[in-house]
Amino acid sequence: MMNRDNTGLTTVECLVALLIFAVGVLGAAATTALALRAEAAGERAATAARLAGTVLDSLRGALDAQGGRCSAVASGSAIGTPGTGARWDISPAAGGREVNLVLSFPSMGRASAETAWTFLPCL
Repeated sequence: MMNRDNTGLTTVECLVALLIFAVGVLGAAATTALALRAEAAGERAATAARLAGTVLDSLRGALDAQGGRCSAVASGSAIGTPGTGARWDISPAAGGREVNLVLSFPSMGRASAETAWTFLPCL
């Protein structure tokens, strides 16, 4: 008969503890990978937003350079960093032009698009 006075861990208990620890480490690694992907997607969205600001600034600059004449702005597109782009459509409106800006960028393994609208007063 075995002596029950020993107070150590059995091999099975150690293996179960090691298995639980391994599952925890794998879960932490998966969470970290997902967080890194989300951070990269956020950076690409921020890059697309900066591209939108640049496009709108250039449209306003074109208006200023032409004395505020509406003919200075036209529809177009621009490419930012790889995978990021902008397309804008200009349409006449009372007192100026409406700008519909569509931003496209990769996000979490798929293509995303955001739409912005603004008004440019012109003559």
